[in-house]
Amino acid sequence: MSYPNVRAGGAGGTGGAAWADEGSVAVAIVRELARWRGEAPAETSVQLYEHVDADALDQLLRHTANQPAAEWELTFTVEECAVTVTSDGTVRVR
Repeated sequence: MSYPNVRAGGAGGTGGAAWADEGSVAVAIVRELARWRGEAPAETSVQLYEHVDADALDQLLRHTANQPAAEWELTFTVEECAVTVTSDGTVRVR
């Protein structure tokens, strides 16, 4: 799946990952959480599905792709981390 208007980055926390760089929003979130925790993504103990519905995020992304003017930001907590996902393709962990 390709994602429109994708950019990486963000102030503070991890540098950010773009969904298109990772192939899916779930992979981008897990990679950024692992980076924050100093772990390899394959070795992280975080179970993303316990904190957010990644399929719902993908649906929101598809909706945004069809409506370029739509903007949103979703922040949720995973253990001690605040994870922010935005409509422009950024995933940040703080």
